[in-house]
Amino acid sequence: HQAPEFLSLASVTKYGVLVEAIAEKLGNPIIRDITEKTLCKLGMEWLESGIKIGSVAVYIGALRSVLAFGKQKGYISKIPHWVRPPSRNLLTKERPLLTQNEIESLCSKAVMFLEHGKSLRDYILLMAYSGLRCDEALNVRWENISFDGMRLTAVVTKGGAIRYVDINPKLLAHLKELHAKRNPDSPWVFPANTDPSKPATHFRLTFDAARRLANMPHWNGFHLLRHYFISNCVMAGIDTHTIARWVGHRDGGLLIGTVYGHLSNEHRVQQAGRLAGVL
Repeated sequence: HQAPEFLSLASVTKYGVLVEAIAEKLGNPIIRDITEKTLCKLGMEWLESGIKIGSVAVYIGALRSVLAFGKQKGYISKIPHWVRPPSRNLLTKERPLLTQNEIESLCSKAVMFLEHGKSLRDYILLMAYSGLRCDEALNVRWENISFDGMRLTAVVTKGGAIRYVDINPKLLAHLKELHAKRNPDSPWVFPANTDPSKPATHFRLTFDAARRLANMPHWNGFHLLRHYFISNCVMAGIDTHTIARWVGHRDGGLLIGTVYGHLSNEHRVQQAGRLAGVL
């Protein structure tokens, strides 16, 4: 039997699929042979392949977390000197998952009480139904939307590339609603109030006001709408490779499976119920 400190990374993959990806990339080395130089080289290779720097940081952080956890639990007796106890557990952190009722409630408050509430509502629903980042949603032009091809072209703010989002039924209905009331003098879905030839820059102040009106302190940013979209795609049974293409992840769905899949308690209970006729 191997000594605990000589366990291969493949032996600890049950603690996270991200570690499995690192192990495969490094050729399943023994833990003592993994150096900071090795990880830096791996990180550069991932960046050159198109994986975003934030995702690379999550992968390396996950490896640190797994090794520190293994040492704490006694699974590993010795860990590399570069491993430090993580400030948070990247493998188990859960972010709040918005519900449809919460989204509808905030939008309703915004429309009823705020000057730019209708625009905020339209902006929120576009992100909730497409998974676009907040800056990407602001930069959508009408020419980016193909109703015939059922496809939305998103200009990715992280790097300037483009990706394609297949239009789902809810997104289609919302886009048609926006198209019916569009400003004919502007190429933008969300034109600036002062100059329709330019896109709106943000809805942050209106959003903060709506959040207070709806009493939703946990809804602390627009990025939760991206989590909402991705998580509901996962719960609908859509494969992670397809979701990754829609939202612009170049890791084949690894990040979705570990960070973005904030499945609801109700969904987990339903999934457990599927075992009734099996066990």
